[in-house]
Amino acid sequence: MNQSMNQIKSESVFIAKTIGILAVILGHIANPFGSFIFSWHMPLFFFLAGCFFNNNVINVYDYLWQFFRKNLKKVAIPYFMFGILGIIIELLKRYFTNRMPESIFDILAGLFYWMDMPHMNHYGFVLWFLPALFWTKMVSAFFIQYIKNKAIIIIMGVILFFYFSYSKILLPFCLDIGLLSIIWCVLSVFISDKIFSNSSNNKWVFIASMITLLLIKHPALDLAHRYFENPIYNLFYSLLLIFIVLQISIWFRFFMKFKIVKLWATNTMFILGTHVYTNNIAHLVVNKFFSDLWILKFLISLVFLSLLLLTKEKCVFLKVQFVSSRKDKI
Repeated sequence: MNQSMNQIKSESVFIAKTIGILAVILGHIANPFGSFIFSWHMPLFFFLAGCFFNNNVINVYDYLWQFFRKNLKKVAIPYFMFGILGIIIELLKRYFTNRMPESIFDILAGLFYWMDMPHMNHYGFVLWFLPALFWTKMVSAFFIQYIKNKAIIIIMGVILFFYFSYSKILLPFCLDIGLLSIIWCVLSVFISDKIFSNSSNNKWVFIASMITLLLIKHPALDLAHRYFENPIYNLFYSLLLIFIVLQISIWFRFFMKFKIVKLWATNTMFILGTHVYTNNIAHLVVNKFFSDLWILKFLISLVFLSLLLLTKEKCVFLKVQFVSSRKDKI
């Protein structure tokens, strides 16, 4: 893929991540579109995870080891940072409202062992996505580097998807959701380049996809709780929406020129961990001063998140300046 196509792909993926994280924020605010949002927004992130996989590796062992270390660090730091923060705030809330807290054992088991939403009854409940993403990327990378055959890899992804969609087995470390989500990741590895390279020719496919979207009903999906209305239909519908979002992202990638959009696009993990607090603040503000308007809650949450992102950027800038000045003095 040439440099120009790489830039188109990179900018488009960032815009798609921004659309996805906006959907996550809105999905956690009671609104008329909640069920529709849940039918595709998390599969989108698993699909985007496969967009930049390296298929041409010489030393597979070294590549997978570095891949493991890089992704473990990328996931573990925000997971435990926001997880511990969520527990502290939940315990404080329960203390000041005279509500009985969970047992410490259950809290720690949820954070360190299960790592899934049903076992994390605190403000870190959204963090299940991070360990699931880690396993999806690791196992997908292993399949791609050692199996090579596209058809076999996709068949294995489909088998894992249907097995864990129907099975009641729960695995620790959110491994079950990570394994069932492999199908979106490996499909991305094999088809995302075609979507980006043929973006100018996708107009009619996009129109057909939009017409299909209007004619069919969205299936209920709650990936965090492994609930599928119909796994086959859920998979088809999520891929349909993923294609639509990617095509929109390709056409609107010029938004990456705007500073605030770039901040949102490059800080999706930070937003994932903080939006539960801004959503709660927005909920309190709207319920106190206005009628219960979901759109107003959404907008207020976006404002607070934007302020947090700007503050974070300023802190990073000051840190860089401080380190640079110390080096100059030495």
